[in-house]
Amino acid sequence: MKSLIFIFMLIECYYTLNKCGHDSDCSYAYDSIICYEITEKKINCSVNRYNIFFKLKKNLLLTRNNLNRLVNSLFLMKKTSILTISSIVGFEENVFNGFEIDFRMISQIYFVDSHLFMSNNSKCIFKNKTYLASIPSITFIQRIKYTKICPNLFSNLDMYTLEFHNLADTFIYKNMLKFLSLKVESTIRELKFMKCENLVLDSSVFHQGLFSQVESIDLDGKIKSIQRDLFENMTNLKYIRLNYYFARNLFHQGFEWIKSINKDLNILENKTNLSRLIAIEIAFCEKYECDLGHKKLFPEEDFCLYTKFPFNQLTLLIAGNMIEDNSNIETCTFNYLKIKDLLTNQINIYNFSHSVA
Repeated sequence: MKSLIFIFMLIECYYTLNKCGHDSDCSYAYDSIICYEITEKKINCSVNRYNIFFKLKKNLLLTRNNLNRLVNSLFLMKKTSILTISSIVGFEENVFNGFEIDFRMISQIYFVDSHLFMSNNSKCIFKNKTYLASIPSITFIQRIKYTKICPNLFSNLDMYTLEFHNLADTFIYKNMLKFLSLKVESTIRELKFMKCENLVLDSSVFHQGLFSQVESIDLDGKIKSIQRDLFENMTNLKYIRLNYYFARNLFHQGFEWIKSINKDLNILENKTNLSRLIAIEIAFCEKYECDLGHKKLFPEEDFCLYTKFPFNQLTLLIAGNMIEDNSNIETCTFNYLKIKDLLTNQINIYNFSHSVA
């Protein structure tokens, strides 16, 4: 019996960790392809596997040249892939912005076990570029070492999502991303700061040039504070999502950062623009994980606080996945917020229908 179990284990190992054809640089590993070097030659692996992990044997400075070689090898496979890259110790300036690189075969790029550092950070100067590179979503997800970097790394990109994980500023552990001050532009639609700890969100973290076109912002984790004028000129902004457990502490510092978003609008004075409606959602909590009901999130003692919320500036406050209280008794604060949201929507519909008529 023990011999049969051992044989089955060998068979499983053979099929779950197998060389890709005659290519010694890559292997199968369950639902993924693992490659150990960046090469221009075709990766001879199953077309059914869409996750490709470049688990590099040596630390690598990611340049436009080796990124182009990597992308070309995926083109030879003739399939769209989710790409994960590890062991990157730095990035060449404008590595993602090269007209010779075609990212159509990549749906998502993840970086793990890497250092977000620029090789020529000391020469951070404005460079006028007319080429807008189209690139998929990029996520810095696990064990990333952050530093202060030149924003040229992400300049002149047409990107859907840019995501940073595990920024922290605590007494024990500090790992913060900062951008040098430089006038640059990009079209990034969705920005995410996930699993943060004590994040002070100001213009050194949220670069107002790079992120001026952002439509959705996810702030997951403990946000210590937000610079009051940070989102002032962001007319494309539609959604801001806050962590369920830390939103109340953030709101207790005031709503000045929210008031700056649509400060030229006032639905009570008929100064409206339906396209600039902002939804601030308290989220990041699955229903089975939540232990906060509306009594804890919107208690009676916060009523005066929320009377200062700028609903009149086309701003909605949404609490998603909130558990039901057994008493079914809603707080005055919660009822007030529901009424204000309803009135804001009604006034929007009224103004929209009259503008069409």
